[in-house]
Amino acid sequence: MFLMKDPSFFLFFYGENIPVYSIFATLIWYCFVISGNHKIVYNEDVKKELMKMKLNERQKVLLKSLIEENDYKTLQEYADMLQISYKTVSNDVNVLMKTLADIHIEVDKKPHCGIRLNLKHDQINELNKLLQEQSGKDEYLSISDRRTEIYLQYLWNPNAYYSIQYFSDLYFVSASSIMKDLDIVSEKLTRYDITMEKSKKGTCIHGSEINIRKALLDYMERYLYEHVMEVERYQHLSEKFKRFHDMEVDDIEAIIEFLEQNMNHIEAVSKKIINEPYYSNAFLYLVLMILRIKHGNYIQDVKELVYYDDAIDETDFEFTNKLCRNINHQYDIQITEAEAINVYRHLISGGLSKKEIEIVERNTKANDLNSLTLAYTRYLIEHMSILFGIDFSNQVYLHSNLRFHIKPMINRLRYDIKINNMMVEEIQKRYPLEFYLTQLSCILTSRRYEIKEPSKEEVAYIMVYFQSAIERHLHTIQAILVTGQSVGSAQLLKTRLENTFQDVVIKEILPPSKLNQVNMENIDLILTTGNVSMNLPYIAVSLFCDETDIATIRHYLKNLRKHKHMNPKDISICFEECDFKTNQYAITMHTVFGSIVIQKSEDTHMYYDKHQGNIKYGIFYKELKEINPMMQVLFNQVIHQ
Repeated sequence: MFLMKDPSFFLFFYGENIPVYSIFATLIWYCFVISGNHKIVYNEDVKKELMKMKLNERQKVLLKSLIEENDYKTLQEYADMLQISYKTVSNDVNVLMKTLADIHIEVDKKPHCGIRLNLKHDQINELNKLLQEQSGKDEYLSISDRRTEIYLQYLWNPNAYYSIQYFSDLYFVSASSIMKDLDIVSEKLTRYDITMEKSKKGTCIHGSEINIRKALLDYMERYLYEHVMEVERYQHLSEKFKRFHDMEVDDIEAIIEFLEQNMNHIEAVSKKIINEPYYSNAFLYLVLMILRIKHGNYIQDVKELVYYDDAIDETDFEFTNKLCRNINHQYDIQITEAEAINVYRHLISGGLSKKEIEIVERNTKANDLNSLTLAYTRYLIEHMSILFGIDFSNQVYLHSNLRFHIKPMINRLRYDIKINNMMVEEIQKRYPLEFYLTQLSCILTSRRYEIKEPSKEEVAYIMVYFQSAIERHLHTIQAILVTGQSVGSAQLLKTRLENTFQDVVIKEILPPSKLNQVNMENIDLILTTGNVSMNLPYIAVSLFCDETDIATIRHYLKNLRKHKHMNPKDISICFEECDFKTNQYAITMHTVFGSIVIQKSEDTHMYYDKHQGNIKYGIFYKELKEINPMMQVLFNQVIHQ
């Protein structure tokens, strides 16, 4: 049913009353061997006794390896395979020898060679069958997986205390290994403002319900991306959630189906589509919310919410209220006001909103979200155009896409709702300079409008929009048409040229007298219907653009495309010279964005490509460990070289 790499979403956690080591020590199968060609005959008393006994997962893997191995293998080789100590594998072999002896299977030891099992074909089949039936998973739990289990167990049971001995018995590893695990888990929890507290009772975690859900949601999204095919979407969750909740698989599948129906209804009524990854974020949050509330974990007070006094749009909030009423009725729970507001925020942070973005002809700080979205988008496009030396302002497709991305992004930044972008590292690797310049623009734009600075995941999404625009620009020939003919004749020629050459865009039609007033910086091709006096290269064509003209233009474009690329000197930031030696700790840089105080940092690289009077033009970028130090620049070593 589930197309996954790993068939378990959340790995199995044993309850508080786990069996002692000796009970876990043996699993195996019930059989009584009769020699010859007869089938294996089971002694019912032996079968019943064996079914009560269980091996831990490591011992199951060891047994499976012994079954599959025909030759002798040393204990050290098995220890290396399982990544455990020689002493541990020796103890496990002793447990297996005792268990297998009860069913008349011998572990053959040979000095200097190792061990192997003496098995008959029927015994191999029966042992494999029984192992498959009783094994919880196919692979031995790695150190990383064990730490993930511990991490998730704390999150799902935040009020529970767990001793080191509890985990040591549970995973059959030493107390020192568990202590190292807890240090790693504690460090991971702090990313979500969740702390781990140690006491005589054991260790427990302290954190708000909101932050606990953030941690769980982040894990779930990453797991889905790594292990689940998109076509399966959410059905697989049913099998996985049951490991933490006393619910049947069908019950959780019903929750998933119910939520999908409701989400689809919301999209249909609102006439809005919530795209990935925002759909997954909102959907998984709803699943989490239902399961958490059913087990008594509520967001109690609206004051727990970030930006809790923010106004709510009544029209948009009605979708949330209806969804919450349906959930209350379906699952006999009570969603609090704070819970409902948080659901609303996840929905609108995914793009759900009835209001279209208004066209507001101003570029000032705005309280209204629609006005703010437009202002933010325009400011970002304006200054990305300066940084990249490309006029993005006339790309309607880019402007439209950015608006409908930035509006929910502003909501996410306000409400501290994080989204994952699994491609962020690949994007940074493939487009390092473009990413950092986009990040710089986003930071400064956010500062201008007093919005929280976006994460690198958000920046990566925005950068993709601009990179697409850059690709379109690099494959588009920007041209102007210089002609003294009538408007109708000029338009006819323009249409013929653009129909003949699909990647040529005639940006402007103008008479020869206006030619010296045109900014030629981003113009690739000048076409004219007559001779003109100018120092730039141009192609003269007839009014009807005959085959000879077409051949001439085609030859020119062929050469142009070979050399057309983004010029590094176009990516520039301008700042005034000052006395760097006397200003040891910071400098005020006057850029296209305004004055910015820049701190020194050894991690920043600056390059210069042009000097003009007292103004230096250069580019800089930083391999970031964080976002905030983006503006930190090391001047002394670079400028005075």
